[in-house]
This record gives sequence, C-alpha cells and structure tokens, in this order.
Amino acid sequence: MAVARAGQTRLSHLLRRAARPRGRVAEALYRQDRLILTKRPELAALKYRKMKEDAFSFFRGAAGLFYADLRRVEGKGFGKGPRALLAGDLHVENLGTVVKRGGKLAFGITDFDEAVLGPARLDLRRFATSLVLSGRQAGLSEKETHALVRRFGDRYRKHLAGEKATKLGGAVKKWLAEARDASAAKWLDKLAPSTGHVRRFARGETTRDVSPATRRHLERALAQYARLLPGKPLAGYSVTDAVSAVSGTASIGRGRYRLLLERPQAEPIVIEFKEMLPSVLEPFLGKQGGSPAERVVRLSRAARRRLDPYTRSVRLPASDGVGSGGFLVRRLHPGGKKAGGALVESFASFKDLVDASAARIARTHARGRRVGGASAERILADLGPADRLARDLDAFAHRYARQVEADHAAFAKIDLM
Repeated sequence: MAVARAGQTRLSHLLRRAARPRGRVAEALYRQDRLILTKRPELAALKYRKMKEDAFSFFRGAAGLFYADLRRVEGKGFGKGPRALLAGDLHVENLGTVVKRGGKLAFGITDFDEAVLGPARLDLRRFATSLVLSGRQAGLSEKETHALVRRFGDRYRKHLAGEKATKLGGAVKKWLAEARDASAAKWLDKLAPSTGHVRRFARGETTRDVSPATRRHLERALAQYARLLPGKPLAGYSVTDAVSAVSGTASIGRGRYRLLLERPQAEPIVIEFKEMLPSVLEPFLGKQGGSPAERVVRLSRAARRRLDPYTRSVRLPASDGVGSGGFLVRRLHPGGKKAGGALVESFASFKDLVDASAARIARTHARGRRVGGASAERILADLGPADRLARDLDAFAHRYARQVEADHAAFAKIDLM
C-alpha cells in the first residue's frame, strides 16, 4: 500500500507540474483519471506510456482534454442545441465489428462507454479530428485529409436527412467478410490455449491472475447475470478460469475481467466484465441518470436495434474496480476487430471507411429520439447547411489536430514513472 500511495503521489505530482506552459493538459488528465491515479497508479502510468507513443494514441486517451478545450472555445454555448445520442469518445478505432442479436457481425460503433445525450457537433468534431490524425499517421497528404473530413461532413448530413442509402464500400465489405470468416477455434486457442485436456487463459503483461476474493465476487455476479439472459444459455456451464485484463487506451485502469466458461460437449464461452465510470461529458452536460453501467446499456440498446442479448450490467464490490462497482458484461466473440489495418492503408480505403462511419454515426444520433433525444430534422437544422457543416468540420479538425500534435510532443517528454 505504501508503494502504491508513493507511486500515486509521484504520478499525480508529475501531472500537475509537468509541461507548465501546457498546464491545461495535466489538469484535464488529472480530472479525467483521478480515480485511476488514486487506486491504480501503476495502470495510470501504463496508460500514459501508451499515450506517449504517437499523437493519435494521445488523442484517444485524452477525451476529457478534448472536451475541456472545446468548452473553452464555445463558452456558454457548449452543450446547447438539440440532443443526439452521442458515442462520446468517437474516433476511427471506436468503429469496427459489432455483434447483433443472433451472433451476426456487422459494422458499427463499438464503444459506448462515454455515451450521453448531447449536441451532435461534439461527436462530429471528435471523429473529424481523428480522421486527420489517423490519416497523417497512415501517410496521407494534407489535401487527402481535407478531402476526407469534408466527405465525412457531407455524407453524414445526407444520411441524417435520409437522402443516401446505407451501402458498404468494397474495402469495408472485404474487411467485414474477413472478420466473419475468422476461425472460432483459432481465436479461442490464442485467447485461452489448451494444454492436454485443460484450457486456460494465456497470462502475460496485460493478463493476470485474480485474487480468490475477486474470483468469488465474479462468480456471484455471473450467477446474477445468467438469470438476466433469456433462454438460460449458460445453464450447465461452470467457471474454469478467471483473469484480469488490460486493453485499449482510454479504458486502461478500469476493472476488466474475463471468465472462461466450459460445459461438456459444448463450445467454451468467454464472458468479459468491464467497469463503467461516469462519462467524460457528464461534468459538462450533466448526469445522465442511472449508474454508469446502466447508462451504457440503455444507450447501447437505443443505438442498436438488435443488441446482443448477452450485453447487460451488474455490480461488483467497489474493491474490484476504481469506481462504484458498476460493470458492463458481454460475451466475447471471434472476429471482433477495430477499424484499422487494411481500412486505413490508402486514401481509397479511408474513403470507404468514412462513408460507412458517416452512415452509422448519423443513424446512432437519430436514434437518440428513443431515449428522449431530438429528431433528425431538429439535429439537421441545428447543424446548418451542408456546405457549412463540411467546411466548419474541416477547419476545426485540422486546427485541433495541430494542437494535439503539440500537446503530444510536450507530453512525450515527461518521465512519468
């Protein structure tokens, strides 16, 4: 405990004093990650080391900074306008394969951890900036990144207005087909190799054993979760292994656990528990109602017509996470992929990704009406004419991308731990 407290104190102190000319960065990160800094400083350090890798990684881990900066720019106008269903942390790698009811994979928004109801422009500006950063990282020219952002603004508006049918471009179709063809056996053998007749999760830097107490908590929560599922699909299964896991960038430091469930003459099932915390947008837009995990499930269901029925919320003791104990629970599937790889290799594949993303984002925003949000017509009216939306997004995204690159350059010089 003394070592943990010392690490937390040093890391917090470094963040507060680091890069004084850019004190807004340290302050925003401290506010965003204070629970992790307090309870899991070693994972906060891991998150910040990952953010130091490149400007896009920094951007992914600093949603709180993005919105604090945007609040300073917009002033009292921040948060004003018709409310859409926002993903909250919308960037290129938070789109990918999603599991629909029945287990079929589709392309869509994969992460609703920060989801809230709010003005559509917040999501649009964040996604547009991610296009610039990921495009530069892929070697695209400035002319090409400008074209991508303007294309996104144009396609988004047309989809929201119902003017454009949703069709996947060739690169996205191929990428999705490869995900659907992924071998379940190979995926499972990589995640949880079998030695003889015993299958266990692979251990390593990002996958660790859990304490006996945490395993008991997980098994009790699993029993509660199983009762929520229609048709009792987990009947006869027992927990044969449990680990804690580290994944992603923004979510590093939250409680995340995986359970391996097995039953004779049946395929093993992998269940993941992921801790949910208040959205980074709630300090600016107000509390959204319910626990963080309940918020995520409620808004995920509104966004997806056929949400995988395995997606639920449960509680674990607060000692198993950094917050109040609310966890999102879901079944992991083979073929789970983020929108990267072949989709961000060329200008042509980027265009297909932009088109597919614009359609999914527009549809998600409009579905906020199911949970008290505004209609697509009101969102469109607030965004203004098509040419202005594309032009404003383009100007903002390139200007803010330069800010992100400067902030990352300063952050990368900090010796965190």
